[in-house]
Amino acid sequence: MNIVILGYFYFADNYIRVAHNNGHKVVVIESDCEKAENDSRVDRVINVNLTGENAYREILDSLDGIQVGAILPGHVFHVALVSKICETLSLPSISYEAALKCLSKIEMRKELNRHSIDQPGFVVFQDGVSLDKLSQDLIVKPEKGFASIGVVRAYDHEQALDYAKKANGALSYSSNVNFDSEVLIEECLTGTEYSAEVLCEAGTITVLGITGKHFNKEESSFETGFFIPTSLSEDDKKKIGDYIHSVYGCLNIDHGLSHCEFVLTDSGPKVIEINPRIGGAHLSDLYDLATGVDLFEVSMNNALGRPSGLNSLSPKGYTSTGWLLGAKGTIKNVTVPEINDDNVRIFVRKDQGSVVPGLGDNRDRVLSIIATDTTNDQVTRTINDIKNQCTVLYYD
Repeated sequence: MNIVILGYFYFADNYIRVAHNNGHKVVVIESDCEKAENDSRVDRVINVNLTGENAYREILDSLDGIQVGAILPGHVFHVALVSKICETLSLPSISYEAALKCLSKIEMRKELNRHSIDQPGFVVFQDGVSLDKLSQDLIVKPEKGFASIGVVRAYDHEQALDYAKKANGALSYSSNVNFDSEVLIEECLTGTEYSAEVLCEAGTITVLGITGKHFNKEESSFETGFFIPTSLSEDDKKKIGDYIHSVYGCLNIDHGLSHCEFVLTDSGPKVIEINPRIGGAHLSDLYDLATGVDLFEVSMNNALGRPSGLNSLSPKGYTSTGWLLGAKGTIKNVTVPEINDDNVRIFVRKDQGSVVPGLGDNRDRVLSIIATDTTNDQVTRTINDIKNQCTVLYYD
């Protein structure tokens, strides 16, 4: 059975690991990727420019004659392309239409409005747009961005419009990949922010887990870590589950493992965004350490059409992620302590020559520390102790 992976990035490495360990053949589709060519776990590399206008047709042509069991995204950029190809080849996947609605924050908001789903007020930025119906506390974000890149908070209408004008057409992930030019302005929600890891299998929607988020305004405007379990009441969990079922139903999300971000407000949950893929930033490693369940394996089996048998993921203790954020500059060296503890995992995300933009989004995360223990305080101490033993050196 061939597992086809589009792109060779963080997600690809995990899917390759799972496929290889389960005896599948691995086909990576990527352009001029020496690392994939030299990866002993990869059986075949097919050269296609995945961001080119002919990518869809070239991939289909390249897969002719190959027995394909599943197709998976090796990077967040390729989720929609994967769903389109799976739909053409009649492979299990979120539908292409549903994927596009999730990946476009504007289309998602419009669709939720059409179904009267409770959500923050919003407008699409354009010259002369009025914000009179919105509160003064606002979030400005790119339509198709991810990982908090280009997301800013504005504290009045004038500031929001100024941010939107500057961002319009100028948002980029890297030197060669730009986000679309449309910008969304939406109300900042008051409440507690969470994510839900949601598994859809042939129309059955299951909330596998609800993930809490750490915030430290002195370090970043965005979350600084994840944790499970949360202290949510059973009543709140039911409200969240019912809300997610409504949202997924109106967006026609009926297959795949996804990551839904929302805020629990005084009036109930309200969605921020839905990513039709596994959550990033080592969220899968958090769940693996806490529950023993590998979300990449769950996702691969889902793409193969195999039922998971999962109803929820129950953590065996308190598990948390802490990130070490870097300063603006170019990394010279990252040093971490040697830890011989099965309850701790350290992931270095930046190596020599990596650039830290210093903008507070996920590109500033130099390393991730995940720890599990019986209490929140014990885990927090462990993570902080390890952070204090790490060093990051920069080129002058």
